[in-house]
Amino acid sequence: MNDLVADFLNVFPLKSKWLSRIVNVLFAKPLGTAHVEEIALDLYGSSNREQIRQTSRRISDFCSNALDFARSKEYDLFERVAPGTYRLRSFPARPDILQLIIIRFADEEIDQMWRLFVVREAKRQGSKWRTVSNVQRLALFAAEMQKNAKFCTGTVSLG
Repeated sequence: MNDLVADFLNVFPLKSKWLSRIVNVLFAKPLGTAHVEEIALDLYGSSNREQIRQTSRRISDFCSNALDFARSKEYDLFERVAPGTYRLRSFPARPDILQLIIIRFADEEIDQMWRLFVVREAKRQGSKWRTVSNVQRLALFAAEMQKNAKFCTGTVSLG
């Protein structure tokens, strides 16, 4: 991820989604490994049967050890090391999940501007837009937001 995107996300963080929350939980565990009950407990503050089932299903969506895993290698974030116990494959490095998620910002106004930006760029760029990565999209958005912020604060000369 480039500095512009990293700086922008530090100011305007993304909504915390379940995938990033599971990664954060495992990243904080010894060897990046935990049982699904422990993960559910960290995520929800309790670990009832339904929360454990939901957590297990979400992990399986990103675990090639799951029987129904049918995604490409970049989606293979977790490894089942024992029944109900998972490890973050990239540990001790944090995986870059930015390309794997739907971008939504915590700040509702920024999120609305992002959605308008995406629609505008999809119309402007056509089929090429589908090949642009989330990081590239965020870089374009951050650059446009930075340019507009300078304009709005009067730091850009019109003449």
